[in-house]
Amino acid sequence: IVQFLVDALAPGLLAPAAGPTVKRAEFEKWLWFTGSSMDQMLWQLRLHDQGGVLPKKERDQRVVDRTKTKWREEVEPQLVAQLARQPGGFILGEFSAVDCVLGHCIR
Repeated sequence: IVQFLVDALAPGLLAPAAGPTVKRAEFEKWLWFTGSSMDQMLWQLRLHDQGGVLPKKERDQRVVDRTKTKWREEVEPQLVAQLARQPGGFILGEFSAVDCVLGHCIR
């Protein structure tokens, strides 16, 4: 929905213009990665970690441990590397809808 709204209501402002460009491909790669893969892992933590959404007897510490390891070993290095390549502290170098979704995920 974020991609649709950006393209429909703010074309070119929070995303590269739609079309077959490298910038648009990078935008979509990061938008979908943050909104799906990353968010899914963080949701598992919200369910199972201490103070999680699930009742205590339904929480599984193995899920927490696996998810934290995967985040630390796979996701965090990708974020750090991408941010190191971009000036300005934003995933794509300048503020975009990706930063909005990422911020929602890691808040």
